[in-house]
Order: sequence, then structure tokens, then C-alpha cells
Amino acid sequence: MKIVIDNIAYGGYGVGRVDGKAVFVDYALPGDELEIEIYDDRKSFSFASYKEIIKPSNKRVDPPCPNFGICGGCTYQNLSYSDEIDFKKIILIDQLKRIASLENAPEIKIITGDRFHYRSHSSVKCSGQFCGFYGKNSNDIVQFPESGCMLLSQKLINGLNTSEIKNMDRELKIAEDWKGNFFYDIDNPGIIEEKTGNCYFKRDINSFFQSNKYLREKMSEIVCSYSDLTELDEFADICCGCGFFAVPLSKAALSGTGYDIDKKSIKSAQINASFNNCSNLKFYPLSESEINPVKLNVKTVVIDPPRAGISKKGRRTINAINPEVIVYVSCNPSTFSRDIADFFKNGYILSDITLIDMFPCTHHIEVIGRLVKGHR
Repeated sequence: MKIVIDNIAYGGYGVGRVDGKAVFVDYALPGDELEIEIYDDRKSFSFASYKEIIKPSNKRVDPPCPNFGICGGCTYQNLSYSDEIDFKKIILIDQLKRIASLENAPEIKIITGDRFHYRSHSSVKCSGQFCGFYGKNSNDIVQFPESGCMLLSQKLINGLNTSEIKNMDRELKIAEDWKGNFFYDIDNPGIIEEKTGNCYFKRDINSFFQSNKYLREKMSEIVCSYSDLTELDEFADICCGCGFFAVPLSKAALSGTGYDIDKKSIKSAQINASFNNCSNLKFYPLSESEINPVKLNVKTVVIDPPRAGISKKGRRTINAINPEVIVYVSCNPSTFSRDIADFFKNGYILSDITLIDMFPCTHHIEVIGRLVKGHR
């Protein structure tokens, strides 16, 4: 079956049509003419992989990794980095228009860093003989190239290249701390020390932490700037993790309260507040939907939810808190657009938005949005 790709979609797909029906094709680019095979046929659209490139897109480049297209780790190594960023911006604008009904978004600021070897921690699969990631649409482990995965830091690559780890048959959490030490999740207690700007963090190796070692400090700076806090203001940090945003925010504010459903993260956040001399911080093991808005009188709410976004009840809670400013950090432009549409109904406008490319070569799009009370 032949197809010409004329569009792109979130998830790393090129999009074309066969008999009027949309087909989402893995690793395809606009301008590609392809021979495809459908692997998931649905009523109104289908998913496919390509068997042959009949005519390549003029955007297509040779991927630097020999595993590209087999391993599920990367999506956009067949593009130049400038084209990858352009694609991500186009997708974000499309999601804002289609899902949030936002026709005139503010100018999207773009922040990028090194494209390769940026991950300071990851989860890898070990087969008993080698390590790798799962293949695309598969549970088969694709062995990392001899030179190592191009997304992992060199310290992680070196750490994985031992017979002790290769002989394991399990999923493995690996991490590099800010001093360059290598850890994996059956080491010691698995406590990792991190540093971002002038803030220090201790976290459980299984707890969430921003993995792009080149851009996480910039991310923190943007969130602090968007928060618009003074020494007279209070804030809430929802889905706070180990205090990654709460700690630097507290240095500009009167006080702050952090919430997270993960009790290990809350324990780490309490330790990090003490470690950074932030006596004006409190933390509670609650999800966004369990917070009592009546007890909060804050100027700013910062939220960094998982990929599923903010729950419906959580959105109602934030609207009930009614802060002057909402800073929303998201790794999914679809749920980001869905959630801010609810905030628009409560009188918020999107005043600022930054696309910060925390996951180069992948389809993931990281967004930081600033919403303020206004008139839509």
C-alpha cells in the first residue's frame, strides 16, 4: 500500500491518507512517498509502519545511531535538530488550537541544549546478556550499540558496560549524581545527590527528577521567573516531587507548601528543605485532588504533573484556590492544552509559554506555561 505523507502528528508520526482515511506512520516525514503496512486498523484512522521509502522527504537525514527505527528510544534522529525543533513547535501550536481553542497563542520561546548524551538517569532493560531499550511497539529488548546509547551520559554508558550489570535479567534504574558517580537501584540505599544552580537535592533513585542535566537549571529559572513571587507572597507547589521547584521558589517568597502523592518524594522534599535552609517550606503527601482549597491563600500555584496531566478534580481544586498566577510544567502538549482550557473558563489567559527541549531526538515535548487572571 502506497502513501504520501503531508503532515505530522504528536507521537512522532507522519500523516497521510489512504481512501480518505488518515494513516499515522511511524518515523515518516512530510514529503515521504512510502510503501506501508498497517498494524492497527481502526474505524476512522490507522497506524502503520513503512516497508520501503519510494521517495524520501527533503527533510530526511541519515540517523547517527544504527538502532534508529528499531529501538523505541528515539523518534527524530532522521531530522536535523533545527527541523526537529520546528516540528515540535508546529505540533504544540496545533494542540493549542485544536484542544484548547487557542487561535492566538503568545509567542513560543524556544530553549535548547545539547542534543546527545543529556540524560543523567534512565530506566534500562537488561536481558541477562546485554542492556537496551524495548523495540518500537515491542517487548523485545534492542541491545545498545557498542558505543552506547546516544541519549545517555557517558558516565551512564560506562557504568552499564560491566559484566555485573549485563548479566542481570531485570529492569534497572541507573543514575549519575552531580559529582559524576554512577548508581543503580540495587546499590546502597539508592540515594542520589543532585545540584541545580545553588540548590542541592537528595532523592531516592526511583523518584522522579528532571533527567536533562544540561537544561534542568534553565527550567528552574524559567519557573521561578514565571512565578512572579516577592518576599510577601506565598505559593503552592503541586506534584512537587523532591522539592525541585519549591526549594528555589522559597528563596524569593514568604512561604510555600508542597504536595505530592508519593510519600518517598515528600520525605526527600522535607530533607531538601532542611538541607537548603528553607525553613519557610511545608510538605504534605496529597494528590492535587485531595488538597483543600479553603486552606490555601497563595499568589502562585506551580504544578508539574505526570504525562496524564491534571485530573478533572485537580483542575477544579486549582480553580477554587484561585491564584493570581498558575505556572504549569507539562511533558504532554495534549493534556496541557486540555487542562488550560479549563483554566480559561475561570478567567485565566495564557500570558507566556516556553518550549524547552528536555528530550531531544524523541517525540516528547516539554512546555512551561504561565497563566494569569485576565479576560479571554
